[in-house]
Amino acid sequence: MSKILYIIDGHSHLYSAYYAIRGLTSPTGEPTNAVYGMTSVMLKILREHHPDYLLTVFDPPGKTFRHEIFPDYKANRPPTPDDLIGQIDTIQNVLRTMGITTVCVDNYEADDVIATVTEQAVNNGMQVVICTKDKDMQQLIGPQVKIYDTTKDKFSDEKTLSEEKNIRPDQVIDMLALMGDTADNVPGIPGVGPKTASNLIHNYGSIDKIIELKNQLAPKIKNYLSEPENIEKVKLSQKLITLSKNAPVEFSPEDWTTTIPDSSALEKLFSELGFNRFLERLRLKTPETTTKNINVQFKQVKSIDELKNLVEILSGKEWISVDTETTGTDPLQSELIGVSFAYDGKIGYYIPLQSIDSQHLPAEEALAAIKPLLEDKMVKKVGQNIKFDILVLRHAGINLDGIGFDTMVASYVLDPSRASHSLDNLAEEFLGYHTTKIKELIGSGKGQLTLDQVETEAVADYAAEDAVITYNLYETFSEKLTSSGMRELFETVEMPMVSVLAEMEYRGVAVNTEKLGKLSRQLRNRMVGLTEKIFQRAGHQFNIDSPKQLGQVLFDELKLPVIKKTKTSRSTDVNVLEELSAKDPLPGFVLEYRQLGKLKNTYIDKLPEMVNPETNRIHASFNQTRTATGRLSSSDPNLQNIPIRSEIGKEVRSAFVPAERENNCLLTCDYSQIELRILAHLSEDENLIEAFQQDRDIHSFVASQIFGVDLNLVTSEQRSVAKTVNFGIVYGQTGHGLAGTLGISRREAQTFINEYFARYPRVKEFTKKCVEKAKRDGYVETILGRRRNIPDIESKAPSLRAFAERTAVNTVAQGSAADLIKLAMINIHQQIKKGEIRAEMLIQVHDELVFEVPKTHIEDSASKIVELLSSAMTLKVPLKVDAAWGKNWLEGK
Repeated sequence: MSKILYIIDGHSHLYSAYYAIRGLTSPTGEPTNAVYGMTSVMLKILREHHPDYLLTVFDPPGKTFRHEIFPDYKANRPPTPDDLIGQIDTIQNVLRTMGITTVCVDNYEADDVIATVTEQAVNNGMQVVICTKDKDMQQLIGPQVKIYDTTKDKFSDEKTLSEEKNIRPDQVIDMLALMGDTADNVPGIPGVGPKTASNLIHNYGSIDKIIELKNQLAPKIKNYLSEPENIEKVKLSQKLITLSKNAPVEFSPEDWTTTIPDSSALEKLFSELGFNRFLERLRLKTPETTTKNINVQFKQVKSIDELKNLVEILSGKEWISVDTETTGTDPLQSELIGVSFAYDGKIGYYIPLQSIDSQHLPAEEALAAIKPLLEDKMVKKVGQNIKFDILVLRHAGINLDGIGFDTMVASYVLDPSRASHSLDNLAEEFLGYHTTKIKELIGSGKGQLTLDQVETEAVADYAAEDAVITYNLYETFSEKLTSSGMRELFETVEMPMVSVLAEMEYRGVAVNTEKLGKLSRQLRNRMVGLTEKIFQRAGHQFNIDSPKQLGQVLFDELKLPVIKKTKTSRSTDVNVLEELSAKDPLPGFVLEYRQLGKLKNTYIDKLPEMVNPETNRIHASFNQTRTATGRLSSSDPNLQNIPIRSEIGKEVRSAFVPAERENNCLLTCDYSQIELRILAHLSEDENLIEAFQQDRDIHSFVASQIFGVDLNLVTSEQRSVAKTVNFGIVYGQTGHGLAGTLGISRREAQTFINEYFARYPRVKEFTKKCVEKAKRDGYVETILGRRRNIPDIESKAPSLRAFAERTAVNTVAQGSAADLIKLAMINIHQQIKKGEIRAEMLIQVHDELVFEVPKTHIEDSASKIVELLSSAMTLKVPLKVDAAWGKNWLEGK
């Protein structure tokens, strides 16, 4: 088998990382964002692709031979940002220490060096993978050469190029020459974009043929090519885009192997840079510090008798791991094709229920054999994202019981800020084990398969591996939960929540699709009306959804001031449009147009498509491991983003209805000002505590104190300011941030904050203690001991340090509120299961719960649910819950 050489486009990856990751610095305060991002890419390539040879190529400083051809080449390029320049030397030092060769050749761009090395490697029988986003590199694609986009994790070859652009690799130069390149100041033909260029090359074959047959082309292109000087410009573009394969670089693959020469030196360097996660991965790969020595086997169960023997063994175990394989990612609309088990960290077993090669067991008989085991609560089950398995099995007629441990949830409890809690990442980080990736079996993109289309032997290894690696992670995390003091939170809150959320997802919620259809038509008409207003004010039509065209109208034609700039243009974001709308009506029209469009596209038109045809309900996912504070989130759809104050947002809420519309209603229970009550409890501030104990309007009460007026004389404007200050304190808002929110001067905003802390001094002490704990321990804790690491609390960069301080305060308050509602949900769920409360829990949004309740039991159920919410924790202030019900979610609110 031929050797594989990976060539990395160094500057491309460094720039990409620089703009993707912002604000990261080393412990000494030096910028490291670009270095961190590129190092992560290099480790990923080594970890997932195992190249035989690896080479990184950088651009040289100064000009290259192309400037001799065209002095204005790259004249439009902005200078390299100051905080990136120093990182170029740093990344090269990192790469050298990792044992990765770097090459830089004077007078030749990195692209030319890559082209030269690629040709040398192909001539020596190697396969080449070029890691870059640069479209110029596509001219190098061939039978032995692929392009790999590390960001999208996508390979491109001759077939991909043909499918996406309808051209061959040898036609790439001509296509790009037609397009030109503004960034590199390559002329091209004005107005010819990627689609037109690829169509021209596909239809005519080459630039020479296009010039020859120019009279057949569109008038604009024909006229352009009728001028000799323009033809020269196109020919010049060809020369500039053509990569040189004559760069003076020595082909020495023996120097490009991927062995780290001195891991201790790399550990030292990573430590100096503050790359702690990379340190963990590095240590796992050295024998003396590997967490576990993983040596696993995979077995496919091939007969019912063999399955029955396995079930007998599993039934006698205290703990087993379980994993399901399906035809898709929606647990309630996918078919179960297999189940895998492990009862130790050594062997994983796979039971195939469907297959493409008829190597599966009789599904009905096999399911009957494993059903008693899966429903036996005495045998504790371990899973990775076991909520998915609960739903899949329930859809197949099995009620999974004995749910004891979720490795994904355990990872989240141990470190909620971890970049990924996926099995692949956890296996790599904690076991030093490289798992088989799902894409290796089913591929990706248009040709992606489902697992029932893959040979059973391959699926068996993949599925059994998941089960046995999950068991190994269970053993590892079980020890870590105990040693970190996090086991109680895990066992009493987070694991019970898995079953609560699984039940909510299984039940789903009904929507009135007729109402949504009517609302969609109304919004479309309103958007048409807004479009006419926008065009009338602009004086012509343009693409409202194009930031570039909108910017031209706002800043070039209407001469409105530029508020802020992006990397490439002038910003037209929501903040800019809000500020400009005071100067001209058009930005206000665009704001409304965008808001309506977002609601229409995200919810009003999408919700009917999300209805499960079997249940006639929407089954949103409630995510337990997404937020660093402990809060739940939702997706497909994201119920938290439905605006509750706008009229259209209210209309969307009114479309959520009981499944049994005639007999049931929707009950909404919402904690009142929970984070402020948590703040009063944690800070022990007497004034705040007294206000809540006397059930005063907290915002009016605070307004009366910071403005020095009688409570009965507080104006709505004063109350609004106090409300903003109240919540700003919880979120660690500064004078600058409050000024922006209220539209006042920074001095006025700081005066409000100072007055607040003067009236509530214990709150100031509380925020100080949060920051001090973060500095002392590196983390903060909620009421129930949920931890969040605050890594930048000692940063020398003022902005990062200030953000870390705000995060420390916010995490304690918001995280404690999350603890509270989770406890309440668990208690309510248990009472519903016992039949003490006649209700179904459907939706959770921040501090709000929505239930479907029979009309005949609404008052009793509401009373019991409010009581459980109010008594979930004992605080120094009373917990207040607002409850209402009606025929839809809006009326319940």
